[in-house]
Amino acid sequence: MNDRDERLFEEASTGDRPLQIPAELPILPLRDTVLFPNSFMPLAVAREASVRLIDDASGGGKLIGVFTQREASVEEPLQDDLYPVGTVTAIHKMFKLPDGSLRLIVQGLARVQLDRLVQTRPYLRAAVTLANEVLRDEDHLEIDALHSNINSNFQQVVSL
Repeated sequence: MNDRDERLFEEASTGDRPLQIPAELPILPLRDTVLFPNSFMPLAVAREASVRLIDDASGGGKLIGVFTQREASVEEPLQDDLYPVGTVTAIHKMFKLPDGSLRLIVQGLARVQLDRLVQTRPYLRAAVTLANEVLRDEDHLEIDALHSNINSNFQQVVSL
């Protein structure tokens, strides 16, 4: 861990233990993909900067931030090219392919807000803060309805 990582940590709860999120994270831009907290996803990484980011991060078991690009055609995205909310992510598995690209299995841990880019080379690095998860009273009714609908659909699938 370097000095930048030790400066500030925020805590997010991931079940039974708090997750410490550094004030700055390496940023992996995603094209046409959104990673949500508490979900696993396979990712293909081919951009040279992204491959370097993953090589650096996977060696130390570090967390990375993933943010979806607004336009998939942008080759070297900057802050305005990324959505402002992303996900702090842990890399579980990494496979190097003969063509130099990587295949990853990642897990989303918590939502983070992109405050500002602090580095663009060799890969993006940004100051981030834990995103506020606000659950309003009127959201409970919708959540209960969605939960009931999911249970009903699951029972229909099982019966088939």
